[in-house]
Amino acid sequence: MENENQDKNPNNSNWGIILLILLVMGFFSWLSQKLFPKQTKAKTYPKSDLVKLYGVDIKTINKWVHVFCDQNQLPYDTYKRKRKLPEDIYNYIIECLGLPSEETPVMSKFQIITNGDDMLGDEYRAARNTINLETHSDIILPKIYAMFNVFPPKIAQMLQKKVA
Repeated sequence: MENENQDKNPNNSNWGIILLILLVMGFFSWLSQKLFPKQTKAKTYPKSDLVKLYGVDIKTINKWVHVFCDQNQLPYDTYKRKRKLPEDIYNYIIECLGLPSEETPVMSKFQIITNGDDMLGDEYRAARNTINLETHSDIILPKIYAMFNVFPPKIAQMLQKKVA
């Protein structure tokens, strides 16, 4: 009869052991978080961020990456398959193309030749013929120059220096 009363009495149960087990489990949970922190996902950027940054469409960005970025560092097939770019690839593309700013904007052929002066319409026609005939193989091949109407900041700046 006394055994039955002990089993029914909650004061006689093993609350101390249960509490000790919970404390030990909590300690090990805390310790595992400190020793093995969760891996945070690397930041990724959608290709539309490049479109917004440079102010051109995605087809132009794709052409620029294909032509002006080193295929050994960033194979075009790898770039083309990705919807979101890891931070290292995103930064490499910006390094290859240049970061647009007031000093180094994305420029059209007209802006490169006239140094941004819209009043030089007649000079533009003459300069356009000259630049198409000249070979700028140290910067860009004429065949590649003919492929684009707009150039990324880094290339536009080099071409502008060559024309000036």
